[in-house]
Amino acid sequence: LPDDVFAFPLLRRLDLSENRLQTLPSKLACCTLLEELDLRRNRLSSIPEGLAGLSRVTKLLLDENRLEDLPGQIFSMESLTAIQCSFNKLSKLPPGLSQAVKLESLELSDNKIEELPDEMGKLEKLRFLELERNCLKKIPASLVTLLM
Repeated sequence: LPDDVFAFPLLRRLDLSENRLQTLPSKLACCTLLEELDLRRNRLSSIPEGLAGLSRVTKLLLDENRLEDLPGQIFSMESLTAIQCSFNKLSKLPPGLSQAVKLESLELSDNKIEELPDEMGKLEKLRFLELERNCLKKIPASLVTLLM
């Protein structure tokens, strides 16, 4: 990405979808006012931990990449209400998921997730959970309790 992308200090929404990005530049962390980050349909195999510093991001769109895991720090993004990470290669969710106390929507369809962490039951604001076409063998009791 050219440095010019980061020359807009008031940038609130950044749409980098449908490119061929394989990595994200560390300068992305300088976009501290970002509220929505759209990285769908790229070739990303990882997400830098520094992204967690974007504390105003409410919506993080990661669908259709090559992600095999997510950094646990991503869930410490203070304002995060929605994560879309379908059509990737995730096999598990990282520790720290329960830090996403404002998370309302979590879309993880079409991955390779085999089990969900018990701490998912701590996501009290979660209203929308999409998990179809994964490899789940069981649902944690804590999540079942949350859904009641």
